Amino acid sequence: MQSPIYWRGEIYRAAMHAMHWRNLGRRYDYVRRLVMPGDRVLDVGCGTGTLQSHLNGNYYLGLELNEQFISYARNKKRNVIKQDAMTFDRYGEFDVCVAMDLLHHLNPKHEEFMKKAVSGTRKRVIVCEPYVVSGRHPIVEKMIRILDNDGLNDSGEWENREELIRFFRKFNPARLDELDNSVMAVYERGEK
Repeated sequence: MQSPIYWRGEIYRAAMHAMHWRNLGRRYDYVRRLVMPGDRVLDVGCGTGTLQSHLNGNYYLGLELNEQFISYARNKKRNVIKQDAMTFDRYGEFDVCVAMDLLHHLNPKHEEFMKKAVSGTRKRVIVCEPYVVSGRHPIVEKMIRILDNDGLNDSGEWENREELIRFFRKFNPARLDELDNSVMAVYERGEK
């Protein structure tokens, strides 16, 4: 059953701010610093397309499946289309591919997605993914999973910190950073 967080763009935005607090802005700043002037940016699983507002006029395209989020984004003049990340075949048209809080929605196909993104994107792939916090009460974990059910994907399990880092290392990241119970992985290709 789809969580109420995914019913409307306004609810989703409020929930993201409540869940991530200051770290939401820090995530966008992290990405913004890695996007160069003139870079074409693809935001996969973009939600309401908020990243576009944090970029410095770069060409932006957001991919999303939730029609309520797409409508919200378009009302904010954000360039978002309805497109499945797994069938998208234009990664090579973009200099930077961003995927924030997406992999656990694609699991068990998250490895297939990473291969497409890392091998197809021109310059850089930036992935931010939360992990299961060890020692968290099982009821809290269950509530998080219920709230995170997007109703669109048959999501697999989240990974713990160590599993997530091992997963990211399979694709030879240029860097791995941590931010608020998430791992930020950056993959570099081509000219920098």
